[in-house]
Amino acid sequence: MAGGVYCPLSPRDPQHRLHALTQQTQSRLVLVHDLTKIKFNYDIVLLSINSVLTNIETDSIIHVNRLSNVAVIPDNIAYIIFTSGSTGIPKPVSERCSVQLVELLESIINNDCFIWNLCGPAETTLQSLFHRVNSEVDAETIPLGRPLPNYSCIVVDFFGLPVFIGQEGEILVRGVGIFAGYLGRDDLTAKALLEIDGELFYRTGDLVIIDHNGLLHYQGRKDHQIKLHGQRIELGEIEQCLLRTSISACVVIKGSDDHLVAYVQSSDIDEEHLRQHCQSHLPPHMIPSFFIILDKLPLNANGKVDRKSLPIPKNSFHSSDTIHHQNVEPRNELEIYIHSLWCQILCQTRISIDTNFFSIGGHSLLLIQLYHNYKITLNIDTTKINIAKLFQYITIADHARLIHQSMDDPETYQNLLSSVHNKQEISIRKRACSISQENIILVADELSRYEPFPVTDIQLAYLVGREGVVDLGHVSPFSYMEYDFSSTFDIECFERALNYLIERHEALRLIFPSHTEQKILKTVPYYTISILNIDDVQSSQKYLIKRREQLSHQIRPADQWPL
Repeated sequence: MAGGVYCPLSPRDPQHRLHALTQQTQSRLVLVHDLTKIKFNYDIVLLSINSVLTNIETDSIIHVNRLSNVAVIPDNIAYIIFTSGSTGIPKPVSERCSVQLVELLESIINNDCFIWNLCGPAETTLQSLFHRVNSEVDAETIPLGRPLPNYSCIVVDFFGLPVFIGQEGEILVRGVGIFAGYLGRDDLTAKALLEIDGELFYRTGDLVIIDHNGLLHYQGRKDHQIKLHGQRIELGEIEQCLLRTSISACVVIKGSDDHLVAYVQSSDIDEEHLRQHCQSHLPPHMIPSFFIILDKLPLNANGKVDRKSLPIPKNSFHSSDTIHHQNVEPRNELEIYIHSLWCQILCQTRISIDTNFFSIGGHSLLLIQLYHNYKITLNIDTTKINIAKLFQYITIADHARLIHQSMDDPETYQNLLSSVHNKQEISIRKRACSISQENIILVADELSRYEPFPVTDIQLAYLVGREGVVDLGHVSPFSYMEYDFSSTFDIECFERALNYLIERHEALRLIFPSHTEQKILKTVPYYTISILNIDDVQSSQKYLIKRREQLSHQIRPADQWPL
């Protein structure tokens, strides 16, 4: 068997799957026993492990001069193992080392025993990090720990630079157990392995933070990072927040209708408790719109959450007017008008006045849109009612009460009701006289092409976000990226091409004179790319870090070109 490569197979796999795996690895010999030999066809050589152990059948037919004479060196491949993510081979269900698991273990082991958290991906030979658990210190979460001997790791940010203590980043691992590559998938291997200063590192895809003791704490998966309504969201951060309640497991996904959906496994918690917990620990744009509570999350053959089998959320599942109590109708003209705005924005026909905005598909962007409608149509006093108030009070009845309380005297409130009544009558007349869309012909007004025109809802959300009244991540709403170019890159040609695009596409000549208007500039100055030459490596790195911080967090004037 000298020179052979070991590849474990699962006897629980169906016959066609085992055949496919032996074909993929080009296996020439399979060790079997009485219960597993029937799993394979006769076109592959089988050797019964029973005969090897007893040495009865083979003793008389083995010839020493026919044994393999293969020189084995340390760089030879020793084994092939299939990870669950790449082939879906069934493997035992495992549980992350959690505080609950530690409490369970401590209740059944002796006091003189220690609990160790050993972890690592298959690509680093399974275990590359370790931590001796101390339940008194590790009260909230169990750290991944630090690298085993002969391993080391670095944690880098989005730009590949080392992170600070407490800053989230991806963990890269190097050491004696780094895998040789994915069999027959050089493309995946090239993405997974990274050479830094002559050393080979494996990109784990795991996001961690480093504490003051040098211990790594798991935060989530890099590939579970999404962008929703212009915000970059780490789903693992939301899951970690939910796991700090009494639930045993959870998964958060981005729904098909651009809503966050949280699936939790629990039998003793309700949606309202989960929502309040998230509102206390997460920014508004990271609070799930739907919470679906299940007795048990569906698992696939690998023991992982089967996301395809998760139930599809429906608004009616989470609407308090359809589950917990009867629908409460609007009681006055102000509530009737606010109800109509909610139905329009949330695409609903009937909403109880005590229903939570976020429980029927609402999210931060829609709430900003609602706030803008209040300002335009009800002329609310923004010094008394801001967007933060609406995040705190989230029912139709709450909003009507806030608007009523913001009025200085009864006469002002009566004028508001009269205005609302007139708006409703005008709206009814417009609907009655509406023309079918098939009969509408759109004609470009060339004379008004460069005159101001209204902003869209999503543009309005960004413009409002710049005021600081709502947390949009403390970054400017534009895309900041870095690229590496070769020394032969023609910057002048690139600059000419960029200016050609600016001249051709009007959207690149936009400015926003106010929060409600945008304007296309007929002509703009020639855009010149600034170039800075830095020869000293040490000073250039410091400068680039400082410059990156400035560029990625600046808020440019919206009424000046270029944006």
